[in-house]
Amino acid sequence: MAQILIVDDSMLDRMRAVEAVRMLGHSPLVATDAESAMDICRRLRPDLVLMDVVLPGGEDGYATTRRIRSDPELFDIPVVLVTSRSAESDAFWGMRQGAAGYVTKPYIAEELAGVIERLL
Repeated sequence: MAQILIVDDSMLDRMRAVEAVRMLGHSPLVATDAESAMDICRRLRPDLVLMDVVLPGGEDGYATTRRIRSDPELFDIPVVLVTSRSAESDAFWGMRQGAAGYVTKPYIAEELAGVIERLL
């Protein structure tokens, strides 16, 4: 069973992701902003991060992904951007920041499950 950190400020999107993670038999962790996500990553070292792009507090998911990928203690944690930003340029930019995957909301549960299983 893997620990998967879900970073999203939308309660509805968090609940949906938590349910998908649990259905796969994994343990969800939750953060609502970049700073709490970084704190959880440092303390608990999740096996995977599902990261929204639009986050409160000034730092978006792209920047937080960059921080995770550039931290020598965290760089090996795969980050999947899960966002409503659907432009091809958004996905390209997300992958340039070090994301291991990009899923557009609203997603089909099987799509998210496939990405999670591929990366674990």
